[in-house]
Amino acid sequence: MRLAIAIAAALGLGACGWGGDDGGVEAPPPQMLGEVRAVGTEPFWGLTVTPGQGLVFTEAGAPDPAREPYAAPIAVDGGGLFKSGRMQFTVTAGSCSDGMSDIEYPMKARLVIGDRTLVGCAYYPWGANIPYLLPAIDACLAKAPQRMPVTHGALKNGVAHIRLTASGPEETYDCVYQTGEASVKRASGPLAGERIPTFYRAPMDDPGESCAPHVEVKDANGALLGWTIADGAC
Repeated sequence: MRLAIAIAAALGLGACGWGGDDGGVEAPPPQMLGEVRAVGTEPFWGLTVTPGQGLVFTEAGAPDPAREPYAAPIAVDGGGLFKSGRMQFTVTAGSCSDGMSDIEYPMKARLVIGDRTLVGCAYYPWGANIPYLLPAIDACLAKAPQRMPVTHGALKNGVAHIRLTASGPEETYDCVYQTGEASVKRASGPLAGERIPTFYRAPMDDPGESCAPHVEVKDANGALLGWTIADGAC
């Protein structure tokens, strides 16, 4: 709910601002209360943090993930610190490169697990924000050269940034939505968390029937908004 309020307020949808009387205690960004992912190289590792699943650590060559229960983050340098069991995971604001791709991540990550310290990059998967980014998504689709899936969405300083992808990099567009207006141009470069997930906006044929497992996305009243496919477009 906190994440929903923060995004709605930033998009000018009439919601109250996130926060409240916290006694002056600094709070982590509201997105930090949802899903956070981190990746690293040398060795290749990944960490997913969600309230439902806790902290789940994977590493190349390891037979099974390592897990710890969820613990709410403490505010740290524009991000947060998760401490649970033998894991201490810190996310801080700042541009980050994984050293293996052209992707620029919005946050830096540091994971202490047992007696090991791993460094990498972090980002917020965008799928949880779909219902709240819907005004921006609809405005961007209206300006796009054709109907196409949405492969990324983010809110930066009150401005929504939506990526639309038809069938390949040569048919990828970036849209900026601000104060009720959308502008679309050809995209350049990959984004952190792109296609995780891909969103197909209703009304259209159900894409999962012929191409991949899918999940329905509905609003608070149960109306169908569209479908997501976990890690890629059809």
